[in-house]
Amino acid sequence: MERKRSRDDAERRFISAVHKLLLERGFHAVGINSVAERAGLNKVLIYRYFGGLDGLLAAYVDRMDPFPPMVAQVERTIEAQGLNDPARVGAEILRAMIDGLRSSPELQEMLKWELMEKNPLSERIAEARERSGRKLQELFARYAPAGPEVDLEAITALLTGGVFYLYLRSATASVFNGIPINTPAGQERLVRAGQRIVEALLRKKVTR
Repeated sequence: MERKRSRDDAERRFISAVHKLLLERGFHAVGINSVAERAGLNKVLIYRYFGGLDGLLAAYVDRMDPFPPMVAQVERTIEAQGLNDPARVGAEILRAMIDGLRSSPELQEMLKWELMEKNPLSERIAEARERSGRKLQELFARYAPAGPEVDLEAITALLTGGVFYLYLRSATASVFNGIPINTPAGQERLVRAGQRIVEALLRKKVTR
C-alpha cells in the first residue's frame, strides 16, 4: 500500500510539473529532463511509471482534459435557463467554448499543439477534442430538428472551428475583419452572429 501511495504521489508530481511547464513556456518546453527537474524526482521514474515522455503526456491529457467540464457546463446552462430554441442553444454552446478557452490556458496550448504537430500526443488531444465535440453536436441536435438538407455536423464544425481559430488568433492580433476579437464585446458579436446563422438555416425565430 505504501508503495502504491508513493507511486501515486510521484505520478501526480510529474503531471503537475507538466501542467506548470505547459502554462509557463508551452509544450515545446516539456521534456524528460525539464519535467523531472520541476517535479524534483529522478527522470528514471517517468520511464518506469509512464513508459516515457509520450506516456506521461498522454496521462496528462487524460487527467487534465478541459473539454468534459465544458460540455457539462453547457448542459447545466441549457437546463437551468430552460432553453429549447435551437438558435439560443447554439449560442450557448459557442459562448461556453469562448469562456472555456478564456479560462483554460492549458486548453489553448493543447489546441496549438494539435495544430502545429502530428504525433501520438497531438492525435490523442485531437481524439479527446473530437469526443467532446461529438457530445456537443449530439446535444445541439436534440434541440435542432432538421431535414436532410441541413447538415448540422458541417454547420457546427464551421462555427466551432471558427471560434477556436479566432480565439487563438486573438493572442497575436487584436482585430480580425474589423472585430475586436480579444474583447468581451467582440466575442459576443461572434456568438450573436452564430445564433443568427443557426436561426437562418433552421428557419427559427431568435428569442431576444
